[in-house]
Amino acid sequence: MKPLDPTDRVTFPDLEEALAVVRSESQRWERKGFAEGELILGYGIFDDIVRVEFHWWRFFSRSHRDVNDVYTGELWAKRPAGDWLYLMPQKGEQKHVVPHDALAALLEKQLDVHI
Repeated sequence: MKPLDPTDRVTFPDLEEALAVVRSESQRWERKGFAEGELILGYGIFDDIVRVEFHWWRFFSRSHRDVNDVYTGELWAKRPAGDWLYLMPQKGEQKHVVPHDALAALLEKQLDVHI
């Protein structure tokens, strides 16, 4: 089993049906050597968040060599109608439409991101 490397990650596409990102900011964190994460927020022309990209590496093999490491990459991209597209390539290339209010509550609770 090859351990995960935080440089191994999904590269998300620019989605034609989503609002354009004019600037972005990112933050990374580590949890005692057993997990790492990166959050990338994209801002639109009105300085509102229009894209949320999330990467999460969990190094389970560091505590038990028979357990596989896990990587998750997720993307939420805002559409002009106000709802969001959700893409998680590990589960396939299909995009899902997510209502703004449902996503706002989730991102606030899980990531302290206010959209």
